[in-house]
Amino acid sequence: MADEEIKLEGNVIGRNIDKDGNIIKEFRKNFEEVIGLEDLEKNKIAIDAQMMTHAIQNKAFKELLIQNKGEDFPYTTYLCKRETIGNLTSSGMKLREAEEKFKEFEKEIGLNYLKYKEEYYDEGEDLFNKIIRSGMRIKNKRTFKKDCVNIITILKSSISVFFCNDEELAKA
Repeated sequence: MADEEIKLEGNVIGRNIDKDGNIIKEFRKNFEEVIGLEDLEKNKIAIDAQMMTHAIQNKAFKELLIQNKGEDFPYTTYLCKRETIGNLTSSGMKLREAEEKFKEFEKEIGLNYLKYKEEYYDEGEDLFNKIIRSGMRIKNKRTFKKDCVNIITILKSSISVFFCNDEELAKA
């Protein structure tokens, strides 16, 4: 590894939960990636809806994100914002409370949004179809189609690191 690179290592830990809050599946996956500092310094770091949901529900994790905010972090998409609010309501929170909690989180962490262009939807749909044709097994196609639009938005926005804990999204 060169002096101009950093190595990221860690575990992705997640849970698939049904609408009643019961754990369907838990997963843990190790990852390792080397990132060039030059690329990291000129690009942005984004987080997905699951990470934001976890941060809103877990004060220690939120504090960790706040401690690491800067010019390059955190970024997300408007689709992730809506998904986070949906996740909070699925966990039993009323819509108004979920929106208020997200607004508070957004302000505390200094959340920035990636620019969205209408053509990203079509490109996301193309990506979705390509992945479906590849034979990758998708649990929730409706949600995954939104993930594909997020992937396109991220790819078009100079994102160098995207933190997520969604197995399907990571595979895509």
